[in-house]
Amino acid sequence: MAALSALLRDARGQHAMVRHEAAEALGAIAGADGEGGGGGGVDGGNEDAEARRGAEAAAAAAAPAAAAAPSAAAAAAAGAVEASCRALLREHLGDACPEVRETCELALARIEHVERERERRRRERAEAESNNGDGNGAGAAVSAARAAAPSAAPPAAPSPSFQESPYFSVDPTPALPSTTPLPELEALLMDPSRPMFERYQALFALRNRGGADSVRALCAALRGGGGGGGGGCSSALLRHEVAYVLGQMQHAASAAALRESLADPHEHPMVRHEAAEALGAVADGGAGDGETAAECRRALERGARDAEPIVAESCAVALDVAEAGGEFEYADLGESAK
Repeated sequence: MAALSALLRDARGQHAMVRHEAAEALGAIAGADGEGGGGGGVDGGNEDAEARRGAEAAAAAAAPAAAAAPSAAAAAAAGAVEASCRALLREHLGDACPEVRETCELALARIEHVERERERRRRERAEAESNNGDGNGAGAAVSAARAAAPSAAPPAAPSPSFQESPYFSVDPTPALPSTTPLPELEALLMDPSRPMFERYQALFALRNRGGADSVRALCAALRGGGGGGGGGCSSALLRHEVAYVLGQMQHAASAAALRESLADPHEHPMVRHEAAEALGAVADGGAGDGETAAECRRALERGARDAEPIVAESCAVALDVAEAGGEFEYADLGESAK
């Protein structure tokens, strides 16, 4: 934990991709050290100075810093609901960098969701213990007090309004039920007027639903976001999460859209980074046929020579994992370990 926090504090370091991944790891760990480390990355200082010039700078030399900042913001929310994190996230709701601003919006919405779910579980436990108690006021009061203590209470079932992730990943939002009609999920994902939290819920519902139709919808969101003009999501933050999800799914039908995203010099490097890792996962997962896997590897080999460091490094890592016969663990389904 201390080592991950130290990586984030090294704002003058040369490896933005490493800081980006460290911030994501802190958010997944969701411990006390992650709160401080994540907050330092959001506040940025020297790390975020270039990214704060705006969208144009974020697409050029500023982008490596912008790639680390969103993960740091998510880490600040995933680890705690304390006032210091909340105040920091609110401070950056007006940030000049869209990716930072949108992630802080998402993180604050996640904090509110966690608090609502915690209160719902507390009430359900209190009611259950009261119903199973001795019926007198003192017994009910003791049961309610026990239910209010998180360390003493057993875990409760998730809300029926959401669906647990089948993957080994800590998602920034819960997924909507995968039984939600596909057209509704597609419309919500692509609607820029809806809160980012809701759009992420649709995104993860499409992932959990799986299949070619869900992959097609996700690829449509990814395409054209940079300079292609293909009608994809206008948010680079959302496109980067779409690429991540496609990597989890490892569906051969996503390979073409991921290759286009990786090769687009106008696309945000944060999105290209995720597209690179996703291509590695698609190739590693079999990709349906040998030729598709080979095309993924050739795209990564070209990307490893890209002028943008975070893209080149991401491609090199993806190739190293694939060539070493390793696995992209974030793409594993939970039941695969049983």
